[in-house]
Amino acid sequence: MNKLPEALKGKKGSDTFLDYVEPYLLSYIQSTGKTDFKSIEEILRVPWMVWNATVLEGKPGNTVNYIVWIRSLINHFPTEIKDTIDWLKTRKETLFSQYDYLFSKYKIYYNDKGEIRFSMETRSADVPDPHEFCSL
Repeated sequence: MNKLPEALKGKKGSDTFLDYVEPYLLSYIQSTGKTDFKSIEEILRVPWMVWNATVLEGKPGNTVNYIVWIRSLINHFPTEIKDTIDWLKTRKETLFSQYDYLFSKYKIYYNDKGEIRFSMETRSADVPDPHEFCSL
């Protein structure tokens, strides 16, 4: 994996992901009123998958265009959903292009103090089987 610039050192993957999904997640919560962990974990699969697909898209030797694959899966979905995928991809490319890693497992939980926490694992984009990072 490329070495991070000094300004990015110490920033956790979970913080980066939350910055990336914030407007998407706020829109979801406002439109549905759902704030339970299960709903939020499920809806976060979409930006998780788009982020990883966008990272893998530019990797040498990658033989699968995951963005095209995602678009083919949602071909019959409403235009708003297709636009959301494009918006998330553009957001990754323009505001988060310096982060060249994949997001792995994530979870939302309460810590011992009863505070809501979010954890996210990151992985190098140079993985043997990238399929695990782009599938629902």
